[in-house]
Amino acid sequence: MNRLQTEVRANKRLVIDGINFSGGYNAPQTGEPDGDAASAIRNAGNLTLQNSVISGGFAQGRDGTAGASPTAASINGGDAAAVLNNASLTLIDTRLEGNISHGGAGVDGTVVSDFGLLRRGSDGGAAAAVLNNSVASAENASFYHNEALKAAASQ
Repeated sequence: MNRLQTEVRANKRLVIDGINFSGGYNAPQTGEPDGDAASAIRNAGNLTLQNSVISGGFAQGRDGTAGASPTAASINGGDAAAVLNNASLTLIDTRLEGNISHGGAGVDGTVVSDFGLLRRGSDGGAAAAVLNNSVASAENASFYHNEALKAAASQ
């Protein structure tokens, strides 16, 4: 099944008043600067959501990878959220309901030679209705029936 990918990005100052954002879907895109993270709303500026509803969204973080050698860095699984905040977020009279976020899977370390050398494993990505990496405030905001799953490490 093909899904339409939707995303609202706020990189400056943005006030959204009275929107009903429903059924958004997002998975990471190759070549994006922060392509391992997925969200319906990604904030890198000053975002205010007021009198709004964010519902029925789905976000899937990219799966992690093991390092190519014992000393090479691994890449953790990508984060996923209905709202991913990396700057300043304000929720006023806003409801997040029925959103599903799945963090990307991590990877176990694996043997790469007969000498028992291991490739570094990686952690799974975080998942949340609102994943806050900076400053957030909420006034009369509500969260109902959101699902957030952090994927386990895979082989």
